[in-house]
Amino acid sequence: MNGIKKKIFLLQLFVFLVFACGAASACEVNGRDWSKSVNGVVQALNEGDYQKLKEVIGKDIYSQESESFDKLISNLNEYSPSGFSSCRELMSLEIPPLAAKSILEFTGRNGKGIYVYLFLIGGEKRYRSGIQIFRISTGLEDILQNW
Repeated sequence: MNGIKKKIFLLQLFVFLVFACGAASACEVNGRDWSKSVNGVVQALNEGDYQKLKEVIGKDIYSQESESFDKLISNLNEYSPSGFSSCRELMSLEIPPLAAKSILEFTGRNGKGIYVYLFLIGGEKRYRSGIQIFRISTGLEDILQNW
């Protein structure tokens, strides 16, 4: 196979794999201590599985305010019962050596959107890692106050 034919074949294979497997979410995180937590939040919001969201957040953040979190779940169920169809990262900042923060925007299948603020800590296997602060709002200005 000459060089051009090989390149065309590889490009066709790549296009096939993207369509066959689906493109990765724009909000997907890999290779970080907190990847599983962030990806769990994104997946739960996209699927509209807000109880799963509570479980994912609960693994990282100890909260005595379960009543207020239950109210959040109820509000999300009313606001966008079938979840969110897209996600994009609006802002992110690495804070060396172990922290980062991020603002994600989710757009619902019903056209409504939310913003999510995450403050993340890497534990380097010896310490707790994951989402340390989680905020959600329909208004970007509310989220930017945490930035």
